[in-house]
Amino acid sequence: MTQQESEGKGQAKETGASLFPNLAMNEIASSATQEASEAPRRAGAMWLVLIVILVAVAALGFGMRQMLNVAPGTEAQQRLLTRVQALPAWQSGMVLGANYVAGDRLRVDFSPTLEADAATLRKATIEVMKEFMKERPNRDLYIDGFQGEKQVVTGQYRNKGMIEVAGGGLEPDITVRVAGEPEGGIGQLVKPEGARQ
Repeated sequence: MTQQESEGKGQAKETGASLFPNLAMNEIASSATQEASEAPRRAGAMWLVLIVILVAVAALGFGMRQMLNVAPGTEAQQRLLTRVQALPAWQSGMVLGANYVAGDRLRVDFSPTLEADAATLRKATIEVMKEFMKERPNRDLYIDGFQGEKQVVTGQYRNKGMIEVAGGGLEPDITVRVAGEPEGGIGQLVKPEGARQ
C-alpha cells in the first residue's frame, strides 16, 4: 500500500466518511429533534398562561364589581328618601327609613310599634322596591327590611324578569319573603296556569 492510499484511508476515517456512503445513516441535527420535542411543551405552557390570565381577569372583574357596588353618596340617598316619603307606606307610619347599604342593596326600617301582617309588609316592600328601581335602573336589587333589630323582610328584584299577575298583565319580577312564611306569598302574585288565555 502506498503512502497516499494509507493517508486517504486515514482521512476517510477521521472525517467519518464511510466506504459505503449509500448505507450510512444520515445525521440529524440536534436542534431539529429538540424543536420537535419542545413544541408540545410550548403549546402546553401557552395554554397554562392563557388560563392563568383568564382567571386573573375574572378575579379582577369580580373585585371591581364589588368595589363599584359601593353605596351612592348623600345626594342619591336624599333623592331616594324623598321618593319613599311620598309613598302611602311612609304616610301611614309603616316605613320609617330607607338607607343604602350598597349600590344594589337597601335597608328599610319598618315601625316596630305597628302590628303589621305579612300582606302589609309585602305591599310596603314592593312600593319601596319600585322607587328603588327608578333610582338604580338596569340592576338586580335587594331590600332587607327590619323591625328594630329583627329582620322581617327580604326583597329581590330581577332586572331581566317579568311575572304575570292574577289581574292580567306583567309586573316586574319582585320577590318578597316575610319572616315566618315558607313560600313568601309569591303564589298570590302569579297568575294561575288555568287562568291563562
